[in-house]
Amino acid sequence: MKILQLHNAHQTFGGANLVIERENKLLTEAGHQVETFFIESSEMLAGPKHKQLTSVIWNPEANRAVKRLIAEQGTDIVHLHTPFPFMSPSVVRAAKRAGVPVVMTSHSFRIPCIVGTLQRDGAPCHDCVGAALPMAAVRHRCYHDSLPASAALAASSVLHHRSGTYSSAIDQHLALTPYMKDLLVRDGIPADHVTVHPNFIPDPVGAGNSSPARSGAVFVGRLVPEKGIETMVEAWRLLGPDAPPLRIIGGGDERARLEANAPDTVTFLGEIANPDVVGHLQRAEALIFPSEWPEGLPITLIEALATSTPVLYSDIGNFTALLDDARCGASFITGSPASLADATRAFFAGKGGADGAPGTTGTTGEQAQQNARYYYEQHFTPVAALHRLEGIYRGTLGK
Repeated sequence: MKILQLHNAHQTFGGANLVIERENKLLTEAGHQVETFFIESSEMLAGPKHKQLTSVIWNPEANRAVKRLIAEQGTDIVHLHTPFPFMSPSVVRAAKRAGVPVVMTSHSFRIPCIVGTLQRDGAPCHDCVGAALPMAAVRHRCYHDSLPASAALAASSVLHHRSGTYSSAIDQHLALTPYMKDLLVRDGIPADHVTVHPNFIPDPVGAGNSSPARSGAVFVGRLVPEKGIETMVEAWRLLGPDAPPLRIIGGGDERARLEANAPDTVTFLGEIANPDVVGHLQRAEALIFPSEWPEGLPITLIEALATSTPVLYSDIGNFTALLDDARCGASFITGSPASLADATRAFFAGKGGADGAPGTTGTTGEQAQQNARYYYEQHFTPVAALHRLEGIYRGTLGK
């Protein structure tokens, strides 16, 4: 197959870029021909303001470039990743006019929410999901606290919802999780146009590799409020001197303040290279994942599963829909230090929340480790991803 990947790259290298690189390599090694067309947000932001605002709604240059690439390369299928903000969904129309089917991966919640986080002022927000007019986003200046930018993105949303770009011109939407699929359906996309296609990672340890001795817990991520770091540090304070040691990996503006106030059982390691992160996961009894927003599908979660590391996670729907059935850890009430402390005590005592109380149910010990690795092998390996992606492409081409 000849595949054209489209993506609006943001100013910093993020998870979507890594996923695109890995899918490109995976498909190329399987014998497919993959071409890419990226627009860089940094270049657009250096240009005229009026061009930025109009490109959000409809980018004629990107539209023409995609038509030209399809004609030159004989593209079989277009795989759109992130058209937001400046590539715009207009590239979908370019592909359709050329008679080429389109699949689109949602790496965040940008179709139902112009900022992609389903949060406003630090709290969950679904005001625009399924709304005919996302006026809440404009009223609250959700995009970078800018009225013009928020209005432009809201206008783009209205145009591409009402004209059918999202609901019919895109042949298949790829959602990272079941929760994300439900959100897209609630926002007006037919359920049979959405397939769950999670991220994948190359196996960091290899099947059958023995794991080193495990102790304590680990957190991996940016030290920013939405990651739930305040909740986690306070939970460790509630656990007292007998708390399992917690190693915090990551950097951010909050580090100095958190480190100054954290109990002695918490150690801050700063930012470290990925191979060392994997090593820390292998040596931990659990990954603490206290995020207070839905995210997409963080690579850290998949790395934990691959390294047979159980997860203590917030009970946000995006994570519970993904991890509850896997029985590879335990959930706790989002934003509640007491609930995380209870879940941690139960997990490290091997009880797994036997009382069945909300926020403390789960699976512990060796069984949770085995379940984590099994879940990775079934859903998140390169082999599983290639089989799934080729099936999606073939199904789309056969429509």
